[in-house]
Amino acid sequence: MAALKDLIGLYWERMDAWYHGDAVTQAPVEIAGRVDQAASFARAYPALAAEWDRERNQRIQPYEFAATSTTPVWWRDGTGESWRESIRDRVLRAALG
Repeated sequence: MAALKDLIGLYWERMDAWYHGDAVTQAPVEIAGRVDQAASFARAYPALAAEWDRERNQRIQPYEFAATSTTPVWWRDGTGESWRESIRDRVLRAALG
């Protein structure tokens, strides 16, 4: 999109340090409207986040979403099988066993 042409993106996990003003913080400061990191999918469901197919989901990370997100993403299990499913549906399927 033309509106994004001169913008840059930052990957939270690739930063050496985070600052809020002059103070070093442990993580980015929450921005209104973004997922609260304490309630992120990755924090709430670390075992499922480990199934995140990082190769196929290169531009997105599990900490960017809530567990209720209907965004379809790629998953990969321990056998190497890969499939596409929404985050919410993956959470629900895991809960049902």
